[in-house]
Amino acid sequence: MNFTAALPPGFVVVPPNPMMQYSAMMARMRGIPQPLSMFLLLPPGSQLSQFTPALVAIEELDPGTAQLAMMGIQNLESPDVAWGLAQSLQVQSVFNFTAMRQLTLQMGTGWCREFDAVGMPPFHVAIHALVMLVPGPQSSVKVMVMVHTQRWSEFLAPCLQLIGGMSITGGNPQPASVVAIADPRHPDQVQLNIINPRTEQQMPVMSVPAGAIYNVTIHMDDHSVHVNGSIQGAGIAVGEHSLASTAVRPEKETDR
Repeated sequence: MNFTAALPPGFVVVPPNPMMQYSAMMARMRGIPQPLSMFLLLPPGSQLSQFTPALVAIEELDPGTAQLAMMGIQNLESPDVAWGLAQSLQVQSVFNFTAMRQLTLQMGTGWCREFDAVGMPPFHVAIHALVMLVPGPQSSVKVMVMVHTQRWSEFLAPCLQLIGGMSITGGNPQPASVVAIADPRHPDQVQLNIINPRTEQQMPVMSVPAGAIYNVTIHMDDHSVHVNGSIQGAGIAVGEHSLASTAVRPEKETDR
């Protein structure tokens, strides 16, 4: 394994599933590309179930498999790619893909996209996700973050702390922190930035909706901005957004 992570407090590493390990072994024997290693982690308060509210999946990929993964991320709008992604994530559908964008974190520079998904019946939960691929000197790391959109304020910042505290160049990575940015021009959304512990620079990573249903509301008067509610694992600051929130708002989703 060629990557390390500063695991934030309270995270749980899900034990490998023997059946999945067997399936991966058989697929590898048939020449189907498989990750070099794979980890599933749950942030504090999330539990593995049919309706897991938040999780982080990390895959270490060899160069050939990483190239295929990058092609998949670039072509998420393709019906075949989107169908395959939905099947692998065990959701009904994936949609609403943001443009590919570059980001630089402690572990290096990679590419990412946000998208939405609809969970399985009977609840049809709205899910917001981030997929990211960061190439390294020996292998690449693919990260998938998924959170129930309505509960992002409980789980999303700790997941981004984990991403920010990863390294694929060896050594011991430093723990990262996350800041939530409230922009007076966009009171209906919150931008989450990872603070690089080595450079102290902020990197915009995700943008999510604000409102009472998300336990985060932004109010403005003539002189100041007030953020009501709490965001687990993140400080809150006032600033300007560089990302537009594309996440589907569950309270407005009546047709899906």
